[in-house]
Amino acid sequence: MNDLNLSLFHAAAAGHAPHAATLVAALFVIEYAGMAVLALLAVGLWRKPGERLTLVLVLLATMLVSLMAKNIALAIGFPRPFMLGLSAVYLDHAVRPGFPSTHASSGFALAFMLLVRPELRLLGLGVLALLVPTLWARVYTGLHFPRDLAAGAALGAACAAVSVGVEHLWRARLRPALAARSVRRAGGGT
Repeated sequence: MNDLNLSLFHAAAAGHAPHAATLVAALFVIEYAGMAVLALLAVGLWRKPGERLTLVLVLLATMLVSLMAKNIALAIGFPRPFMLGLSAVYLDHAVRPGFPSTHASSGFALAFMLLVRPELRLLGLGVLALLVPTLWARVYTGLHFPRDLAAGAALGAACAAVSVGVEHLWRARLRPALAARSVRRAGGGT
């Protein structure tokens, strides 16, 4: 597995000899893709007023996934490529472990939570469209190994599945049960 990871990294990363235009493009993506995702979500909040609560809850869940990924990375402690000398340092970045990738974890969680909702599917596709070049850029600049991204994608997908499962449980069982209990209390007290 590690041989495959290193082979993929060396095939995709700049290492110590980046192509100048490609490096500029990668750094541009790293700098601005997050803002583009936020702008996309702002448009969603504006254009889909009936989905505002859902969007806020999805964003809160995404923040929790991000926190989870950071804590898992600290617990596992796998270094980033630039920390091992496999790549030059192309931008300021904290020297902390990168497995799983927080960007991949939160990005895939956000995209999948949006994609499962038909009314928010286009937003999910937009997030995915911005996520792919972001993840490439993070490998190219030596911030992540491909395995970091794969682990982040798996964590994000699993968290999205749990989130959607909890939502379905809420809608199907808990909310009706609480409503029935409320009705019984209102009727029983008179």
